[in-house]
Amino acid sequence: MMKRKWLFLLLSMVLLTVVLAGCGSGDDEETDDSVKLEELNESDTFTLDVMYANEQAFMEDYGILFSTKYPNVEYNVISTLPIFTADDPKEEFQKIVEEQKPDIFALSSDQYEQLIEEGRLLELDSLITKDNFDTEGISSGVLDLLKEPGNGTLYGLSPTFNSFAIFYNKNLFDENNVAYPQDQMTWQEVIELAQQFENNQSGEDKIYGFYAENPALGGAGNLMLSIGTTEELIIMDAEDSVVNMNTPEWKEVLELTIDAYEGEAFYKKGDTETDFSDPMSIFTSDKFLMGKSAMTVQFDYYFNFMEQAGTLVDDAATFDWDIATYPVDELNRDVATGFSLGEVYAINADSDNVSAAWEFMKFVNDENMANLKSKSSSALLSRTDYIPNEEGKNMEALYKLQPTQSAEDGINNLGYEDILAFTAILDEEATAAVNEDKTVEEALESMEQRVQELVNEAKQKEEDEQTEE
Repeated sequence: MMKRKWLFLLLSMVLLTVVLAGCGSGDDEETDDSVKLEELNESDTFTLDVMYANEQAFMEDYGILFSTKYPNVEYNVISTLPIFTADDPKEEFQKIVEEQKPDIFALSSDQYEQLIEEGRLLELDSLITKDNFDTEGISSGVLDLLKEPGNGTLYGLSPTFNSFAIFYNKNLFDENNVAYPQDQMTWQEVIELAQQFENNQSGEDKIYGFYAENPALGGAGNLMLSIGTTEELIIMDAEDSVVNMNTPEWKEVLELTIDAYEGEAFYKKGDTETDFSDPMSIFTSDKFLMGKSAMTVQFDYYFNFMEQAGTLVDDAATFDWDIATYPVDELNRDVATGFSLGEVYAINADSDNVSAAWEFMKFVNDENMANLKSKSSSALLSRTDYIPNEEGKNMEALYKLQPTQSAEDGINNLGYEDILAFTAILDEEATAAVNEDKTVEEALESMEQRVQELVNEAKQKEEDEQTEE
């Protein structure tokens, strides 16, 4: 389910900081009787225990603003930074939850699912109904993802979301008399569109139809994984940890990947790759940013990336651009796989301070905050009416499709380093097939074998660590 999004985030970012039944309260009528909301006055004194990155970030993001409404509020901010530096992040997270007992949680999607499974979060549907809190302006896709792990019950709210899109250079399309990308295109259609640029110039003047490289994850493997994820193919069974990639379905995906790189329509990484010792190379190695590629698929952070390139890189190209929806599955063009939640805010089911916690939840997720954040933040706002669009871009492409309710892929149970090792294997084998160093069959067989070995080693390591404890 939403765990699949973690792997999807890895497809877009050079660095990443980083289980389903609803087990919370009983039926709605019982919940209505058990949760008593008290009206807060501006003069009331109360303390909120909040799990957040750190106190400074919390105060800058929400604390100071909330204090203007409730001047006598005090905060006990429980930092989540120890989670990311701990030898066992999951254990450290559990320790904070059980020992610190925050009133308010700021959670990742995986943490949100975990706490729902453990019955630690307060359901919000009854509070929303009691207080007539307006959720109409929140993206239906965001609400669907929030309700998914609770089997239709809402346990959290997320003021932001993340989404992939096709970015395209309108000038290059116009110069070559090629039609712009459209929303809800399949990968096959995107590749065919890119191939209309394959004979365009050569050498340093070469114009590519598509730039699929990711500095951390490579090209061919990145593209193969993107196509497979879109078609909701499973890499590893979550129950028995068996990798299953040497299949007819994955064969079709790898063949489509090879087809994409034939004829030089897709940029193929060569000698001039990202040099991480040169901070500017992350921009200058990007063919799309430099005006040498008609299309690329990127996460929404790419808006900032493009702006930074224009400011920091002298040779960055200036061109008219727009976006289209992330490629879709031909069998379900209304569904997007490139969509995920931002930080999820939730209330501890055992909190003695529910009324104050709910006031804070409303404050963070209401229209006034969305309006304020639209003027000061580049994040995609779940209240989509407040996503800035001064330049008239097709911003709806980021949220017009419904997020997929995909099956659980066991590969996402791997740790971060093992996920990176997995993507490296995919890129090596897919590149070998693209370069005709291996047949499709040989590449898939080797891919499956190597990934299975990686999974087995990770599993054994985990068992050894549990034995030592």
